[in-house]
This record gives sequence, C-alpha cells and structure tokens, in this order.
Amino acid sequence: MRLCGLVLAAPNLDEAPSPLGCPVRACCEPRPARLDHVVGPGTLADRTVKQSRLQWRTFAHLGYYDAVDDLATVAYVNETVQFLRAQIQLSMTITSKSVSSLGIFVSYASGCLTDYRAHGDGLICFSILDGLARRGHDVFALTPCSAIRRTNPRLHVRTLTHAIPADSLAGWEHLWRAGRWLKRLVRTERIDVTWRMHPYGEGCPGKPPTLGRPLVIGPLFRSWPAESRDSKRPLQHRFGFGIGKYLRPFARRGWERAMGTAGLILCATPNHAREVQCAYPKARVIVTPVIVDPPSEREPRARWTGQGPFRLVFVANLVHGKNPRLFCDVVAELRRRGADVSGTLIGEGSERAAIEEQIAASGIAEYISLLGQVSNVEVFGHLRAAHLLVSTSVGEPYGRGIAEAMAVGTPAVCHRSGGPAEFVTHEKDGLLVGKTTATAYASAILQVVASATRWESLAEGAVRTAADWKSEVVLETLEKALFDLLRKVRRR
Repeated sequence: MRLCGLVLAAPNLDEAPSPLGCPVRACCEPRPARLDHVVGPGTLADRTVKQSRLQWRTFAHLGYYDAVDDLATVAYVNETVQFLRAQIQLSMTITSKSVSSLGIFVSYASGCLTDYRAHGDGLICFSILDGLARRGHDVFALTPCSAIRRTNPRLHVRTLTHAIPADSLAGWEHLWRAGRWLKRLVRTERIDVTWRMHPYGEGCPGKPPTLGRPLVIGPLFRSWPAESRDSKRPLQHRFGFGIGKYLRPFARRGWERAMGTAGLILCATPNHAREVQCAYPKARVIVTPVIVDPPSEREPRARWTGQGPFRLVFVANLVHGKNPRLFCDVVAELRRRGADVSGTLIGEGSERAAIEEQIAASGIAEYISLLGQVSNVEVFGHLRAAHLLVSTSVGEPYGRGIAEAMAVGTPAVCHRSGGPAEFVTHEKDGLLVGKTTATAYASAILQVVASATRWESLAEGAVRTAADWKSEVVLETLEKALFDLLRKVRRR
C-alpha cells in the first residue's frame, strides 16, 4: 500500500492526526480560503486536490509509505481521508456563502427612484435594485428623488439635491458628490461593484466614481427620435445666458470614457445589445429586459368573446412624444366604421387640455375616459379590464406600459419602431403598425375585434413572452453576470 495512490481533497491536513508520524504540519500547510476563489477548475478546491496529491507523492519518495503496510493503519488512513473530504466540503460551503452577497454602489439610480409613482425609468431601476437587495445583496444608491413605500433594509437610498446654480453643471456635480460618498462608504462597507443607471449620454459627463471597482452601466434603452422629443418650449436661462452648448462636447466625451471603461453593459433589447457590443467590444454586453411582476389578481381579467364593447386603453404621459391625441382619433375612426369600442387614457401631461377639446369637438366624450395619473398597482387593474393596449408613440425606447399589459394577457398594438419592434412579435403576441395614422391603427384593431379566437391567441402569446420578464428570471441572469464580472477582475 502506497500513499501516493490516495486521492485527498482537503486543505486542512494539519487538523487531522498523522498516522505516519511524519511532519505533516510542516509539509501540508493549508491554503487560506479567499473571497475570490470559488468552486470550479483552477479554484481553491481544484488546487487543493492537486497540492495534496503532490504532497503525498513527496512522502512516498521519502519512504514514509512503508509505515502503512498493516491493515489497521490503512483503515485509519481511510477514515482520515473521509474526515478531510468532509472538511473540504465544509470549507467550500463557507467560502461559497461568503461570495454569495455583493456590495453594490449605484452612483446614479434614475431621476426618481420609486416603486409607485408614474415614473417609468424610476420604476425600472427600483425593480432591479430592490430585487438584488431581496436576494441578499447590499445596495447603496444615490438619486435626486426617492419615492419608495416598500422599504428594504439592504437597499440604502440617499437623495442628492442639485446645489450648483448652473443646471448644465449638474452632471459633473453629481459625479463629484457621488465620489465623496463612495469614499466614505468603503471605510465601513464592502463595495464590490459600482453601477451607473439613468441618466445617460450627456447626463453622465464623465466616468462614474469606482475606486478601482468594476463598473456596470445600464440598463440602456434606445433614444427617442429627435422629432419626438417634447422640447418645443425655449429654455429659460437663469442669468440670461447659458453655458450648456459649450459644455455639451465635453459631456459627450465624458460619456464615451464611461462606456469605454465599463466591464458590464446592460441593454433592454437584443438588437440594441448587439449594436452596443460592436461599439464597445472590451465590455460584456447582456440583455436585461424590464422586470414585470404583476400583482395578484383581485378580479379575473376581461376576455374578448365578440360581444359587448371592445375596450382600449392608453397608458403613458400625455405629452407630445407619446402622441395621445392619435389615440382619440383611433377611437373616433373605429366608431365611424361601426365598431363598438371605448377608450381610457391613463396619465397626465401638457397635452391634456388639447385632448379634452379634441374629444368634445369629435363628439366622443361618452366613449373616452381620462383618468389622470394613477398608481402603478391601479394601472394593472385597468390593463386587466381592457382588451387591447394602444401605443401611438414613434421610436418608443422601450414602453414599460406595453410590457405590463402583455404580462397580464392584454395584447398591445404599437408602432413598428424603437423597443416595441424588438420585443413584440407581430401577430404572435401583439400587433405592429407601420404608419402613425388613425386609419392604420383602426384597420389593425378591427381584425382582432372581428375574431375572438385571434384575440385569445394574441393574449396567450403575450403571457408566454412576458414570462421571461419575471424578476426571478431577469435577476438570476443579472446576478450571474455580476459575479462573473467580479471574478474576471480579481483574476487579473
């Protein structure tokens, strides 16, 4: 019997009594467990096995194996091997647990981090950060505005009010003050990853503070088309003149530097992710769709049977870019063609007065309701009560309302552009329209009104598609990407 034939998998050889009387403590010092080692090839467990085999071969060459020729000693050695194997399993369990929690610093977490307000980007960012906190990670986030009802002890949110008089310097001010908070945090907290959320582009005029930690940016969405932005009103400069146009080139270069140093970039849609990956090949780019977890149903959702009024819903801010007036034209056109339809607009904005005048002039006041701004939970109730969601915006970056409607089985009809063109599959889980005219939208909707079977097929398809947007699916992929990023940086 030779000890070089034994396969040991234990880092803690000095904890077991030596059956050989050899200097095991001196030759087999354990390697301390470190946070950047995990189970897998080339890791602590793998290296320990190789180290143990090498050490036992050394003993064999020194002649120590002659001491274990009798069966009693062999049995004792086998028991020791089992003990050591149990020790390595315990050791790796502890090590695995020690890296299962991350410390995440978010230098900017949207303009308003919220779990109930009608702020699409704030809801998106909150669902990600709160989800990671619920999975055991410590998240420290900075935002200008916080409106959170459902608190989490692991989600630490600090509000930062803009103090510099020049608004065009707000981005630089935020970076500087975020860096100061990060320096204070690392004295008492473990920070593994830094993260930059919205705003992007010129709103992030430089590399976010990292203190040597890996940087995550996202989730990124496509930009609004220039003609769709609600920016017709002239800017009112505080001191009669503005410096923004002079700072804009520097802000753009700063954003490029930030993207160039990111280790992980998140994009909401697949085509956009491929474009960003080509632009920044050094970073890893993954798809992180908007998380949608509908609240439990209080009432069963409405189903279209071909009888009764067909209910349409519009969920968005009543602003120029969202094109809410087209929705009213669509309802009027459908009724002109003899369809029994009604419409509900949910949202507030600068277009409300014009919409009210339009409804009155069209004679459809009894068929259209303006509910104003409602909580996100109430929105789901209205989506379940509708048969179809209508999105009339062109180049919509994503459309959280569209995703929420699909998650509860309400198909959406959208313009074939922006984010919806990537995650809505025409005639499978929704409808895509090529023109922004009442005629084009009405023609698409009438095909569904005329066939309850077709509506049912679209509704089922929408639910299947939205299953990939549940928090447990999205967060599991994101969490794995964060750990992979951390391991990659620590191996350098």
